[in-house]
Amino acid sequence: MQRYLPTLGIKEGEESWYVGVRIRRPLESWRILEPKLRAALIKFMHSESRTQTTLCITPHLDVNLTRAGRVYPSFYQMGIGLDKDSGGFVISEIYKKLQLCISDKDNKVAPYRHRYPEWWLVLPNHIGRCMDTEDQRQFNDLPPIKHTWHKVILLNTHNPTDAFELT
Repeated sequence: MQRYLPTLGIKEGEESWYVGVRIRRPLESWRILEPKLRAALIKFMHSESRTQTTLCITPHLDVNLTRAGRVYPSFYQMGIGLDKDSGGFVISEIYKKLQLCISDKDNKVAPYRHRYPEWWLVLPNHIGRCMDTEDQRQFNDLPPIKHTWHKVILLNTHNPTDAFELT
């Protein structure tokens, strides 16, 4: 969508609109979606009176349009995407997956614990990647995950120097 929206152009010097996309599965193919999406967005762009609205493109794709506070290079600017079939908020998903991973790794290394005095578990974070201070606070507010590791570290896969140690 970020690459697609600028192709729809801009009405010179007028305004820009944020596009929020909400999808549900099964989502139709792009070949089916694109002409419907293009027609709806072009119609909105050329309408005389524009107000915040939600366009129902298909039963599985809604587009929310909100006027931007400034003019961007294109009439439409990608705002937010919401997958109604996703698993939930990022922190709760990380928490649930970590419980499973930590338990699994605990069991795998149990026969070898006697070999080393200290064990660290470092896991790549493919769900939330970067956890800012607010994410870390929210995570630490959850009940502690029980484990046998001396340290459990969640690693940002895009920036290995950015890591979050579970407390």
